[in-house]
Amino acid sequence: MTYTYTPTVAGHNDTWTAGAWNGRAYQVVLKGNAFPRFHISPTSFDFGDVRVGTTATNQLVTITNVSPNAVLMNGSGGGAGAFGGSQDCQGLILAAGASCHMYYAFTPTVSGVKTAAAHGTWNGQSYTFGFRGTGIAGLRSQP
Repeated sequence: MTYTYTPTVAGHNDTWTAGAWNGRAYQVVLKGNAFPRFHISPTSFDFGDVRVGTTATNQLVTITNVSPNAVLMNGSGGGAGAFGGSQDCQGLILAAGASCHMYYAFTPTVSGVKTAAAHGTWNGQSYTFGFRGTGIAGLRSQP
């Protein structure tokens, strides 16, 4: 018998299986410890005060392949409304130790505090980002 271990989440995993072989019962305990394939940082952003109708400077997220093998990057999700994003990872073959990037900016359309979260995955590894920014009214000319 051959068993393979394909974790879907990081951390320690235990399970077991049982059956009978030629009338003799058996039980196999299976243990594994999964490590994240990618280091994704940072995961929270505060854009501060940004004038309504303008766009703040992009904030950079670095995704580093911490596995020993090259990975063909395949991601989903990541949208965050007023905190628009882009990336240079999708379809990239990311060598072990190499990095690619996601970029987020804040473009407020009204005054006030705005918060949002983005969720997604890179090759099955989940991430969550938190965003905060404050839209401020533009300067008015003096008569």
